[in-house]
Amino acid sequence: LVTVVILLLVALVLRGMASRLRAQADSAVLLERQASELSEFSKNLATARGAANLLRVAHEHITRIFGCTAFALTPNADGKLENAFVSEAGEALDDKDVGVAQWVFDNGKPAGLSTQTLAEADALYLPLAGSEAVLGVMGLRPDDPEAADALELPDRRRLLEAVAQQTALALDVDRLEEKAKTTLVAAEREKLRAALLS
Repeated sequence: LVTVVILLLVALVLRGMASRLRAQADSAVLLERQASELSEFSKNLATARGAANLLRVAHEHITRIFGCTAFALTPNADGKLENAFVSEAGEALDDKDVGVAQWVFDNGKPAGLSTQTLAEADALYLPLAGSEAVLGVMGLRPDDPEAADALELPDRRRLLEAVAQQTALALDVDRLEEKAKTTLVAAEREKLRAALLS
């Protein structure tokens, strides 16, 4: 009887250790996959030029990685958000979507699905924060309930935030490069004008 009890205890301990090892292995595989996805995303962002192309790269990766319909909104000259892209289905964003996105843009905080702010929205909205200001808003609308649940998982949420930060950084660098080009052209124009005048 004592031997049976000891064997049962050993079996329970081994089973617990095996399940912990399996969980650690699954976690390691997930972390490796996320690192690989971020690395590929970074490489694709590095080769893209122009805000439209950067947002296209972000759209492709978000759609593939998260199984969501992705969209992005960027400000026009008046500071009001306009569609930078919508999914391939071409579905237009309604006023409610644009209203939530405008709130995110104005406040620089996430809102919508799986957040405490405007939680009744059917999409998650993340700010694309640059060094000086918010450059736009990224939105994700889950295609199915499983994708919606996945957005609430801490690992997936961290990956999503990393993708949003990398997208914002790439947009910021692009904006600063355009600003530098404009400044350089203006300086060269001024030099030429001064030379012509003298």
